[in-house]
Amino acid sequence: MSIMTAVSENPVLWLLHRMKVKSIDYIAWRLKGRPLPCPHIIKEKTVQQYAKDYNLEFLVETGTFMGDMVCSTKGIFKNIISIELDPKLAEIAQKKFKNASNLTLPVTRNKHVLSHVWIDQNANKTKNT
Repeated sequence: MSIMTAVSENPVLWLLHRMKVKSIDYIAWRLKGRPLPCPHIIKEKTVQQYAKDYNLEFLVETGTFMGDMVCSTKGIFKNIISIELDPKLAEIAQKKFKNASNLTLPVTRNKHVLSHVWIDQNANKTKNT
């Protein structure tokens, strides 16, 4: 088992790793004059602010990776769809967020899944109105 797999599967280790990496990345980014690309914590805060400013209910994310965006927004959005093409990362995310009722983590190697997600969400929206 790799270190990142062990960290991602242990909630305490994952939280400590997340806090340490996020803090170091943010401080280094500020000291360098805020170059692009920005650290992930800035992306998370931007998505959170957009959700608030525009009353957004849905988030579709491509590239779940370690689940940082899902973790930082799961209490904000009514529904989150996070698509990960790597089966191992998708499996880790499914275990990590198994209790999140507002989260869909499709497991697929199909790069065209976004069009299906869009159609499915619009169909569900139509059924519920």
